[in-house]
Amino acid sequence: MTFVRTGIHSIVRFARRAGIAALAAMLLMQTAPVPGHSLPAIAAAESDKTRSSGGAEKAPAGNRSIADKQAPRASIPTQAPEQPTAGEAGIPSFPRLADAADYVWKSAEAGAEVIRLYVGDASADDEHVQIALALTGQYYVTVSADGSSGLLEITCVDYPGTRILRALRANDLSVLTGDERRAAQLAVEIVENARAEAPDALALERALHDWLCENVDYTNGEMTVPDVPRFCGALGALLDGEANCQGYSDAFYLLAGLAGFEVRHQNGTDASGAAHTWNVIRLNGKWYIVDVTHDDVESSNTWHYKAFNAGLDLIDHTWPEEGSIAEIEAATDPSLNEYLANGRAFDSLSALAEAAILARQNGGTRIYRAMLQGQTADWEALSDQILEAANARGISCSWQIYASAQAGNTYYSVEWTEWE
Repeated sequence: MTFVRTGIHSIVRFARRAGIAALAAMLLMQTAPVPGHSLPAIAAAESDKTRSSGGAEKAPAGNRSIADKQAPRASIPTQAPEQPTAGEAGIPSFPRLADAADYVWKSAEAGAEVIRLYVGDASADDEHVQIALALTGQYYVTVSADGSSGLLEITCVDYPGTRILRALRANDLSVLTGDERRAAQLAVEIVENARAEAPDALALERALHDWLCENVDYTNGEMTVPDVPRFCGALGALLDGEANCQGYSDAFYLLAGLAGFEVRHQNGTDASGAAHTWNVIRLNGKWYIVDVTHDDVESSNTWHYKAFNAGLDLIDHTWPEEGSIAEIEAATDPSLNEYLANGRAFDSLSALAEAAILARQNGGTRIYRAMLQGQTADWEALSDQILEAANARGISCSWQIYASAQAGNTYYSVEWTEWE
């Protein structure tokens, strides 16, 4: 008997601007030397408030408490999946659907509309639908299972960014809609401009991350099938400047993939247990999490890097082991982390406040981003330290702080609004 089930990943969570065939072909010949892959999650908490040295306090832009709860992480498989055996008509066979992760992903990435495989646990129950959804990195899947033969069929509905990247790689935009061609052209321009300014692959990746944080606002709405709502994909992010976590993830997948990185989608949950989508990126042969949605600060012109090339030690995302799209490194590589690599990870708020003032005083830094390691503290705690340090130096200045906690650390962006 054959059973059929469908699934869509529903997300709840958080402005933009901008010869395509020739330009795309030219860009695609210049692949970045470092691969990439990442995972998404909604910000656990963010807060901001404006303060001035001398004691005057301006009206807050909005207070949000900082959460320091940590969720258990997905366990990492210790053994490589079993190799497929030949099934009927050349269809591969696996003991379980989870063992077919590499085959399913590569089939979906290559554009297979229907993926067929034999599995020993063939079923179209909710668990198998969610695993298939995670392993394909699709917006939507339909799973059909024949319990008697073990044949499983996964029908895929691509994200727009996936379709666009595939078309650009094939140098054939005729398969795209008009809006998808517009998004393709903009994506090529964004990557080309970022590449022209970036001295290395890490800077290129960061530039693409920052472009999305600066030009896209979080939005949310009704999920629909089989058509992908614009805010759930790269069209909403690139053309409308609005996206949910799926849209952020799809846009980063498109931009990073176009830039030469190896990047995928991952479905799971955030620290609050809400459904969430992010990316994973392969750098120096290892996989790390990139969550642009989580890094973006709502209703502001700044952002964090708390989920930028993060290992399991710096994130609180969760996802089922069976639906893991890549084996994420347990420890973050300091050379790939924006805070650890640039001396902006601190063990005290006083040291962080001093560094923020010195960066503004000596280097003219308008927005200072830093991490407080192993501690959670709200915006006001840092603001008090800045106030004390500014008064001690006789500096007249004003600032706004955006704070967010994740996995026991606190991330700050200090924006200097006045400086005399």
